[in-house]
Amino acid sequence: MPKPPLPDISTASTIPSGGIPRSTTSARCSSSETPPNEQPALHFTEASPLFLRKTLVGKAVRAASEDMEAATLMGISPHRVNAIAFAIGIALAGAAGVAVATTFPFNPFAGFIFSLKALVALALGGIGNVAGALAGGIILGLIEAYVQYFISGGWTNAIAYGVFLAVLMFKPEGLFSRPYKKA
Repeated sequence: MPKPPLPDISTASTIPSGGIPRSTTSARCSSSETPPNEQPALHFTEASPLFLRKTLVGKAVRAASEDMEAATLMGISPHRVNAIAFAIGIALAGAAGVAVATTFPFNPFAGFIFSLKALVALALGGIGNVAGALAGGIILGLIEAYVQYFISGGWTNAIAYGVFLAVLMFKPEGLFSRPYKKA
């Protein structure tokens, strides 16, 4: 039996893929290019650790998150630092929302699953470790991709959350953070 013809993506606005319409912007890119909706994520991923390590405000945010009382004694305003950190977090969440909205259909309640996966990635990598959180997200994505390819799409979340629970049981501080010192 002959295979059905492939859809013409030059005129279609979306390509159905597993019931989820995907934007054709990534289909128009060559294999060596990064799709346009992923470019801001890569830039923000590169800029966040640089901001926290190299700028005076980033160092103040790190100091306040480490020890609020010592940061206050050093002349850092904790309310100002908290406001700056909150504003940066909101800006990054807004940029992520725009990138997701160009790829997936959404409604007002669609953000829960993304927030849950972000929390899992953060806990896998280690809270307080930017590179660990990035590595946790990559590990979570690889687990989901391999499970979907080798087992079934229905088992993706179950196995990903099972791995998450196993990491919490055996290494609760995360895979890429140092163990906490007991007092």
